[in-house]
Parts: sequence; C-alpha cells; structure tokens
Amino acid sequence: IFFAYGLHQLLLKLKTNYRNVIGILVIFLSCGILVYPIWNGDIFPQKHRVIIPAYYIEANDYLNRQSSPDFPNRVFHIPFLLEIEKLQYSWGYMGEDPSENLFDLESASKLGAPLYSLFYKTMIKYLDNKEFPRILGLLGIENVILHKDNIYPKIDLDKTKDIIENWNGVKGKKEFGLLTVYSLDKTLIKPRVYAVNSLILVSSLEDGILKILDESIDYKKTVFILDFISDSSSFLNTKNMTSPNITFKKKLNSFYQVNVNDAKSPFILVLNNTYDKSWQVRSEKEIIGNHFIVNGYANGWLVDKKGTYDIDIILKVWPWD
Repeated sequence: IFFAYGLHQLLLKLKTNYRNVIGILVIFLSCGILVYPIWNGDIFPQKHRVIIPAYYIEANDYLNRQSSPDFPNRVFHIPFLLEIEKLQYSWGYMGEDPSENLFDLESASKLGAPLYSLFYKTMIKYLDNKEFPRILGLLGIENVILHKDNIYPKIDLDKTKDIIENWNGVKGKKEFGLLTVYSLDKTLIKPRVYAVNSLILVSSLEDGILKILDESIDYKKTVFILDFISDSSSFLNTKNMTSPNITFKKKLNSFYQVNVNDAKSPFILVLNNTYDKSWQVRSEKEIIGNHFIVNGYANGWLVDKKGTYDIDIILKVWPWD
C-alpha cells in the first residue's frame, strides 16, 4: 500500500505526458526484481534444494498414459511408512513422503484419514501373501512402484523384488532409472464407483482382509462390514439382491454422476473413496439414506429403487450443495 501510494505521489510530480508509461515500467521492474528469486529458486538456500531425477518424470508420464477415467488409478509405493516419519532418497531429498508431489496419480502409501490408515496398517502384514494384489485391487491400486533410490527406511531390495514378482496378478514390469513400476491385472482393480449384490459381516478388519486373501469373499460381487461398527441388522437380508449395470462419470472430485440401468431389486452402491459422512447419494433430488462403511474404509449405500434412473454422488461441504 505504501509503495503504491508513494509511486502515485511521485508520478503526480512528474511534468510529462509519459508518466503513466513510466509508472507501468516502475511497477513491472519492481515486481520483476522482487519475484525473480522465486522464479529461479534462489529464495531457498542451495542446501534446501534438490533436483528431481528425470526418471521420475518418465515414470509419471508412463502412469498418466496408462490411467483410465473409470478407475482410481492409485499407486502403491515401496518402501512405505507405517508411522509419521521421514523418507530419505539418494538424490538428496529427506522429509515427508513426497510421492503426491512427484506423481499426478493418487498415491496410497502413507497414513491419511483414520479409517484408511487402519486398513493400511493392517494390510501391510500380508505383503508377502501371493494374493496380496487382491487387497491392492480392492483399494483401486493399479500400479506398484519399487523405489531403489531409497536410503531410509532401509529395505532388502532383492527380497522385496522377489515378493512382488511372486504375487499372483502382476501383469507388467517397466524400469525407469532406479524405479521399477509393476502393473496389476486390470480384472483385479475395483472402479471408483460400482454396485454389488452381496454383503457379509466380519468380526474385524483383519478377518475381512483374510477372507479376501483366501477367497472366502468374492470382492468383485461382495462387500464386508464390521459387525461392531455398523448397525447391520437392516443390511442382513441380501439374498434377493441383484446388482444392476451402472455407468458413471466423474464431474468433479466431489461429484460423480451415476446411471443405473434396469435395477430389479435393492443393491449396494459403493464409492471407492475413504468413508466420509459428508458424501450423499441423491436421486431426483431425494437423498438416499443407509450410508455405511464397507470394506473397512469405503462408502456404501443400500439403494432400494427399481428401474432405470440417475444418481448423483456429492460431497456436501456447503449448506447450499
């Protein structure tokens, strides 16, 4: 404010027809000088700056090309953090997990919302299970990146590589410098929005994960709920359920438009995002209740409406939404 006022007073004293031009030049030069350190990075001391290796950019471009709008396209990074701590890489970075800033696709390898964090900590116990990709697919994780440029936390790279390459469902492998990208079988991956016709009660999150690993639960048709969290009495009668064909479009991160085609019975609609009570399902402006937690972390709704119709899934943040 003081700079603008001083410049205005100075220009008023100039007896020339070009004072407006002079004013613009002064502002431009002043702003250029002030923000130049931001442009070239000199605002931060050299010791706090690192150069991201080119192979990260190559891997990011590859993942973007492989992504599909119907799937979450999440990425699982190894090593992973089970506690809030710092990562260290051979190219000079040390700090919090930088994956969400290095890759455009959603990363799923650190603690986040409480429900997801609990699921994450539980599933990691079964990393060496050959059916582990089933759990990754349930979470919408399509690619796994092994970081060989990692210094801390220290992992046995050869052992970890053997574990991953012995998983059932790994369909592709691609090297980018010190990164190895493993792609999972698309048939294992759950989309962002889907419908199922069966529900099963489990005694704990670990019980649900084990049932998926040993195929006691067909997670392509069934969801599980924790019997000590949900009021499950109203969801037990699923014998006559059939899941309709649905399609959906992502309008915004907070808005999905779903088309239900020829629903003949109640079904369970799943939004494969971390559960939040602010998510709402609406059909013809009518709110559909029965919102509950499925698979230990995601959003589920019991939809009891027959026919062909549209559904909006909205994250209600503001009262006017």
